[in-house]
Amino acid sequence: MSHFEVEFANYLANANIASLNILEDAEHPTGNAIILVSQPSGENKIAINLGANSHITVDDIIHDLDYIRDCRVFLTQLENNFDIMSLAITYAKKSGATTILNPTPYNDSVKKILPFVDIITPNEIEASDLSGIVINDHESARLAAKRIYKLGVKHVIITLGDKGCHYFNGNRHFHLAGHKAAVIDSSGAGDSFNGSLAASIANGKSIEDSLIFANAFASLKVERRGASNMPDTSLVEARLSTNNL
Repeated sequence: MSHFEVEFANYLANANIASLNILEDAEHPTGNAIILVSQPSGENKIAINLGANSHITVDDIIHDLDYIRDCRVFLTQLENNFDIMSLAITYAKKSGATTILNPTPYNDSVKKILPFVDIITPNEIEASDLSGIVINDHESARLAAKRIYKLGVKHVIITLGDKGCHYFNGNRHFHLAGHKAAVIDSSGAGDSFNGSLAASIANGKSIEDSLIFANAFASLKVERRGASNMPDTSLVEARLSTNNL
């Protein structure tokens, strides 16, 4: 096993995940990234080697159909083989799961599968690509969310970095302000937001309550160095109380 494989396996083994299924690829290396973090802002630039992520096959999906069929929430992004990801999210939707798509790195082909997506979570740039509207304030975020909604998704969540996020479900818009945070490293912020959103929904919380939770969780993440260095969920209530949200 390579260094990255060992590190990844150890990380997951210590993550207290109740049921875990890892696919192994004998020909391609584990995907990895080089992240450059600017100080003191904490903003980042990322160079990604997709590795085995871009070589997932139909057989891999068939192997995992039981896992997909039985899940309550299916969360994915665009760092995998696009056609296979499309197959998986379509099957998850048809099996009754709540499907969440983080459309990064952006690929215009994503529009083909939006009818199978319940919740989409683009950042400002991705939402601009999807909608054709440059997002630079709350009003442009509202307009972009409405246009993305018309592409077939049920819930649009545009993440806005330290400005929080904007939500639209076809009937209601609302904006969650960002929490005050001592930013050290913004890498992994989107992952922390999406993961905590999915976990909260899987635990039976409403989308609005889950958004509040994810917004706070991501603000805690950026106060830590390292993309995989996630905060404990016990800290979220304290953050919400401190910020009076």
